[in-house]
Amino acid sequence: MLLELTLIALLGAAPPGQSAPPEEPPPAAEPPAPKELPPPDASAAPKEPSPPWPLPWKEGVKYEFTWYTKEPVGKSDFTLVWSDDKKTLLCRGSIDLTGVGTRLNGTLVTGFRPDLSPTFHASTFKGGRGGTYGSGAGVIAKFAEKEIAVTLGISEKAPVTKLEPPARRYFLYGHQAIHHWALFLTAADTAKPSVVTVCMPDFLRFCDIAFTPEGAEELRGVATTRLAFNAGGLFEGTVWLDPEKRLIRYQQKNLNGFTDVWLNEQK
Repeated sequence: MLLELTLIALLGAAPPGQSAPPEEPPPAAEPPAPKELPPPDASAAPKEPSPPWPLPWKEGVKYEFTWYTKEPVGKSDFTLVWSDDKKTLLCRGSIDLTGVGTRLNGTLVTGFRPDLSPTFHASTFKGGRGGTYGSGAGVIAKFAEKEIAVTLGISEKAPVTKLEPPARRYFLYGHQAIHHWALFLTAADTAKPSVVTVCMPDFLRFCDIAFTPEGAEELRGVATTRLAFNAGGLFEGTVWLDPEKRLIRYQQKNLNGFTDVWLNEQK
């Protein structure tokens, strides 16, 4: 019996007929220290979705045109993107005509609302035919509901002229800006005669361009609709639009024949 009690004591068991004492619960674990939360990440905030893209031209793609008389004389290009607040379409364009006697080159930046009404326009040109005042000319136009403020020239003392916009819808046609045609031609009717009104800030005037459909024609494997245009005797010619109303070709009569502008194929 003595040996049995010794073994029980050593093994920690209760003697026969006696229940074992309850075990003490383990000490509670210390609660984890609260973690410091990182500062809010502004970039993780939900971004406001972009409004529907209003044009057949893709956002962020650089489109190029080649200009011809009888031979290639230069190129122009444009790109369209949303502004940071998604309220303005920004159109950036450039032109470089090296084969027209005195070289003409320029840059243009324009803002449009989603309905393609202009909000601002700025351009600078160098060359013999560089805008209203020739070499180094600059034009800035700011479009408000009741007036358009046009600054001709780039000096601090450049004159500012106020134009009264028409009550009807109008678009923008900047000097040598073939890409502005690529935008306002989306308002032309390819099935029946139509008129598009444009503001020409470089010449401080508005102009109505009448379009007349002349039928279908295939150009470089693209199905197009041909439209004749006449701007009240100021200029006239023909444009070709693909089924999405993208400008594929522009041809304008001039004193020596035609100025021909073709959209380059996208790579």
